[in-house]
Amino acid sequence: MEQSQNLNPNDILLEDQLTNDEGSFGIVWRGKCFGVAVAIKVPKKQKLSDNERDEIKNEILTWSTHTHPHIVLFMGACMEEGNIRIVVELMDGDLSHLMKKNKVLTLLDLLDSARQASSGMEWLHGVHIVHRDLKPANMLYKKTGENTFVVKIGDFGLSVVKKDRPLTEQKGSPIYAAPELLQGLQYSQQVDVYSFGISLWEIVTRGKKIPYYDLESITQGNYD
Repeated sequence: MEQSQNLNPNDILLEDQLTNDEGSFGIVWRGKCFGVAVAIKVPKKQKLSDNERDEIKNEILTWSTHTHPHIVLFMGACMEEGNIRIVVELMDGDLSHLMKKNKVLTLLDLLDSARQASSGMEWLHGVHIVHRDLKPANMLYKKTGENTFVVKIGDFGLSVVKKDRPLTEQKGSPIYAAPELLQGLQYSQQVDVYSFGISLWEIVTRGKKIPYYDLESITQGNYD
């Protein structure tokens, strides 16, 4: 991690909790860094093994080296034990919640949001990164007008660099995951295309139904 991205914990101020509970990674907060409103990811584990520290550094490396208008901007991080923080661009919410609360958006508006997310996905694939957890909840938005939004892909905690790591680990959300990912088989960036297709089905329903809603054994839980 470059020195310019290595933040002092005193420069990172936590304000409001954005997530209701701890996910597989931890809690996301709204806060400030050098007076700028930001989102702050706080891992639930603060004492890390070498492997876990490498995992977070991989997330940081992914965000800091591959910028794109439809990928949430990485802004800096603190890796001090007990104060591990990842600071990223503050967005207004995610597409999953937006579909449920905004009744004015047309299907064309939502499809444009999906188009923007696909642009971010295409960029990731172009630089050999597989996200592995694409879903509406990881398609974040920022309002640009009354009913206009810019949509960006976020949450790179599950991403991998194809040329550096074996693609056999089971990660992500089962209802959006491709069969080869669920089975722990070798996979490629096409698993993201599959997840995007499932997400697009949900978008077309305007978020009124989740994928496989009629199957009791399917949940939205994560593997980890």
